[in-house]
Amino acid sequence: MSMEKISSYKSYTLQFGVQVLATWLTIFAAPPAMSQNETCPQGPSQHLNENFPAKTLVLATDQYPTSEIEKIITTLFKNNDMDRLPKIILFGSPRNLFDQLSSESQQKWNAKVSTISDQITWAQDFFEGFINKDGKPFIRLVKGYKKGEDHYQNYMKAQKDLSIALDQDGIGTDTLEPINKKSNLYAKNGHKGGNIESTNEGFCLIGNSDLSESEWNDLANQNCGGAENTIKLPTEWLPANHVDELVKQLPRGEGARCQANFAISSPKKAIEILRSNPEELFFKPNLGSDSTYMYDMSALSSLCATILRNRGVSEQQLQSYVVPSQPNFSPISPKAGTTIFRMPFANEKNEDLYKMCFELKNEDVLNLLSTAPQYTESLKISQGKIELAKKIVVEFYKNKRPDCLVHFVEMPTLFLVDKAIYKQERKSILSITSSAILPNPLNNLKINQDIFVPNSGNKSINQYVQATLSRFSLRTTFLDTFRLHVGGGNIHCSSQTIHSCSP
Repeated sequence: MSMEKISSYKSYTLQFGVQVLATWLTIFAAPPAMSQNETCPQGPSQHLNENFPAKTLVLATDQYPTSEIEKIITTLFKNNDMDRLPKIILFGSPRNLFDQLSSESQQKWNAKVSTISDQITWAQDFFEGFINKDGKPFIRLVKGYKKGEDHYQNYMKAQKDLSIALDQDGIGTDTLEPINKKSNLYAKNGHKGGNIESTNEGFCLIGNSDLSESEWNDLANQNCGGAENTIKLPTEWLPANHVDELVKQLPRGEGARCQANFAISSPKKAIEILRSNPEELFFKPNLGSDSTYMYDMSALSSLCATILRNRGVSEQQLQSYVVPSQPNFSPISPKAGTTIFRMPFANEKNEDLYKMCFELKNEDVLNLLSTAPQYTESLKISQGKIELAKKIVVEFYKNKRPDCLVHFVEMPTLFLVDKAIYKQERKSILSITSSAILPNPLNNLKINQDIFVPNSGNKSINQYVQATLSRFSLRTTFLDTFRLHVGGGNIHCSSQTIHSCSP
């Protein structure tokens, strides 16, 4: 891959003040190996993050292959003794789950695993876990989740069934202050669980999403001790509009000085990894169903179709559509235009066309990302939003906890930003829609020292992610979760954890 082919990408990354931030952020050496800290944070947040011991795991199994559910459970059984192993609640009952278990695993299953028959997909979104000042966990339900949709009653029942199951384990439901208190309103994206995260120091991260100022302040006051203790981040452009797609707190470091370690999505890091391994395959599916499902339904479809079109494959063999014209519609830039190409839906007649998709190399994708206006503009927008998020986090800590060293760990993520809409009720705000081209490694699930990460399908990206997380004493297990990915979420969205700590 020549340096000329990626010059456009290199030129625009300088536009976002990367050098200014890097001067402050990179003077610190890579953080040392991390350890669990079980003492409750001293900050005002009632939300306890995933770096604290997990008391309960709630997992919606609906879109998981049975093999991946088994992988989660056997990993947790293997790496945690009975005292450290969280309770595991499975929504839905995967067929043929475990043909057999060892006697030790069977004992753990009987003591720690239970099932709820309700079929749901997004466990992260309809409730959230918190702790009171005594370190005791409780949950808050999201009022109005899926209201007006076919699935509304399913989730209402799931909320009730979950509350009963958790109450038996001493975890109560805070019915006085649900998330989105006004029960007559629909829950917005910003109200949902994945948009409320916390830091090790006891502050909150809440995305701006589609929340009004008063709605955002309600969440900050209810869960985080007020807006002054809450980091407000730009999430209106992300696939699910949730802060957990953008940034997550990593385990803190050992030592006298506070270390605020954040994993953050990074198109720049993804480009760097692809550039270092130009001859490798860009995406290699692991499960048979992934090979067609990903290209039928995901941003990979657009990427592959555009490359094949540039190679001379006729537009009749591909599919194209124009983003519909709306009074408040705007393309992401005049250069990008509004025409999007996709692969046709998979069938026996186009197997040869799909075969070409799975032969794409990293260098093929790099060439597209650096030359096609739709993709160059997409990278420019997403990287700019991420640099803005970094700046906001740094400024918050400078004011609230100047004793903390802020360190960002870049996690390779490529976003396709495809259209922009000006919201009628907030005309000054531009709503940008996007999707992750490969599964976002930030959309992961951490249980004690184990972390379950979406398999990106890219060998070098997976290797980087695993090596990076190992620096924080985390054991990485990759899961094939492409059906969740094409649905706009992934492992973190389909799971929820409840934690405990010692005051």
